[in-house]
Amino acid sequence: FAPPYAGLATLVVNTALGPHWQEAGDLARKALELDPDLAEAHAILGLITTLYDHDPAAGADLLERAIDLDPSYSMSYPWLAISLNRRGRDSEARDVLYRGAEYDPLNPVLISNLADEEELLGNFVAAEQLLLRLFFLPELSGPAMDILDLYHDWGRYDNELNAWKDAFLRLGADSLGDLPYLARNYAALGMRPETDYWFGKHVANSGGNPFLMADFYFVFKHFDDSSVLRDALSGAEEQANDADTELRAAALGYGGLAQLQIGEIETGIEWLEESIELYRFMYQPDGERGSIDVALFDNYWWTRLVVHMFQRLAFAYQQVDRAADAEDILNQLDELLAKVPRAVPMHFEWYALQDGLRGEPDAAFASLSAAVELGWANYHEVVNDPAWAAIIEDSRIADLLDDARQRVEEQRRKVEEIERSEDFKSEFERLIAQ
Repeated sequence: FAPPYAGLATLVVNTALGPHWQEAGDLARKALELDPDLAEAHAILGLITTLYDHDPAAGADLLERAIDLDPSYSMSYPWLAISLNRRGRDSEARDVLYRGAEYDPLNPVLISNLADEEELLGNFVAAEQLLLRLFFLPELSGPAMDILDLYHDWGRYDNELNAWKDAFLRLGADSLGDLPYLARNYAALGMRPETDYWFGKHVANSGGNPFLMADFYFVFKHFDDSSVLRDALSGAEEQANDADTELRAAALGYGGLAQLQIGEIETGIEWLEESIELYRFMYQPDGERGSIDVALFDNYWWTRLVVHMFQRLAFAYQQVDRAADAEDILNQLDELLAKVPRAVPMHFEWYALQDGLRGEPDAAFASLSAAVELGWANYHEVVNDPAWAAIIEDSRIADLLDDARQRVEEQRRKVEEIERSEDFKSEFERLIAQ
């Protein structure tokens, strides 16, 4: 009986890292031995072939076969889009996802992937409309929350905050795990008292999770205040030593970034290097170092993390006269960033920092100019990031940052005006107390 084998293969892929992908492939092939026309088995084997065997063309053939066998099996479409993306065929990937949406117009995973494609092609409004379709469904799904990242990457922090408040009031106590994102939103607007309030709520509900270091870093890097990060770091290494591999990699990675933020360069390098090797091991258990692109498996969250970590590690190497190591990191990132579409404000920020770290101010100015034209507003993070310090001394880039500062201040005034007429804190406290 073939379907259980295909279902188990899908479960393994969705819940496990590299070591188990071969097992998932064996399960999918067993399903096809029992039923050569089972669409789900062709589909999951196509995904495995694309990502684990690094053969997107063969993976696409399997996924096209799955669609021919059963056009209503909706997961075939986002997985086929992945195989097309890996070959630089982004417009075709978007078309495939629209084909899938005709069969399943409210599938959260499919619509979220389609919104990602629209965003990566620079179509912010189309991406927003797709995600709003999910966001206002009666049941708020995980993929529907992608609209918050969309707003953040495009500098629409006031829209992001309104969406967070709506989500928190709908989810009540189920939203407590998202408190650091709400705090980050206030931090991006430069609203320190509100940031402290909501992050304090998060800490009170988080226990001793080593991943808390990540939350501290991604919230408080927006402020010129090393004391919070220094206090958070005091127990980070001990917590990491007691954690499993994934949490240890996260604790050391974000802890390393925090060490760089407060000027502890050598310790930051040491922690980041160990974190990166742990991540490589998790995704490449055969021990090969491999490329960072292979380790990503087309996961945008990992892309963001890798770019952030590697660019700041390159900066740190430059500070301790390890120019060759810095150049090696930047070269690896060149390969990755070449596959990142130049259409999203956050991506132009990555390119600007890459250019700046290479000592190419004209290119850095051009990239950041493109970001600002698209609505980029990540002012508070950039001006407080040591990796940017020398770059923003260029008067042209300083002028761009002033444009971003004014944009953020305008959004902040709108938020403050709304909050004078509402009592979101009390309403939220009432909901979680129920």
